[in-house]
Amino acid sequence: MNFKGEKCYYCGEPSTSEEHLPPQQMFKWFQDNNITINYLTAPSCAEHNTKKSFFDEVIVKSMLIPLEKHDIILNDDVKNALDIIRPYHYKVKNKVSEKTLYRQNDVDYKLTILDPSVDLNCWIKQLSAGLLWYKTKEYDDSNKYDNSEVFERNSYSVNRTPQDLSVFEVEYKKKLEFKRLIKNSDWTIGWIPKDNPYPETLYTFYYSFLGKNIFIKHRFYQQYTFYNEIELSEKTLKDIKK
Repeated sequence: MNFKGEKCYYCGEPSTSEEHLPPQQMFKWFQDNNITINYLTAPSCAEHNTKKSFFDEVIVKSMLIPLEKHDIILNDDVKNALDIIRPYHYKVKNKVSEKTLYRQNDVDYKLTILDPSVDLNCWIKQLSAGLLWYKTKEYDDSNKYDNSEVFERNSYSVNRTPQDLSVFEVEYKKKLEFKRLIKNSDWTIGWIPKDNPYPETLYTFYYSFLGKNIFIKHRFYQQYTFYNEIELSEKTLKDIKK
């Protein structure tokens, strides 16, 4: 798609390329396996596309790597993703590490830690912003994505080592409050076109409204769920609800 003259989906700067939603890293390996990908795209500046491509790779692999080390029942597509990326783990080893959270019965229970230079929360915010652009086809500087909140359902301390145990208590309390907010939410499947054939077991998203805020629920590889709460302008809300 030609986005010449458009504004970047995230910051409003002139676009220089197109951002794929979600990033191509999640699906590019399947093109040799008869899965045709019709990517959703949004106009992007270099800062929010090209410069983050390595972080796309790091984050995708950081999600997949732990799955092969735990007794988890995985869909065939997720198993395939694991098989395909396994030889390339070395590419991100300086950005993804494991820390032993505790040891019990001679078993180490580990936490996957991203290098502080890899901002997972920002990555989620950018994905949400791109999806909202795709729906409205317009950049609105009233939507302050940087100020939005990201919550993950299952893990803690995205960029911190587990030695700082106070972080767990703070995040746990935040999660309890967040669960209260979304407990009775009415989730709607996202606006990915029906003719977009990539497997929902690899990625899908849902959304719900609470006042002027939208909650976007991102689901990766059947295991990881991230929620992004964003305050939107009245115009953007109206366009999404059409």
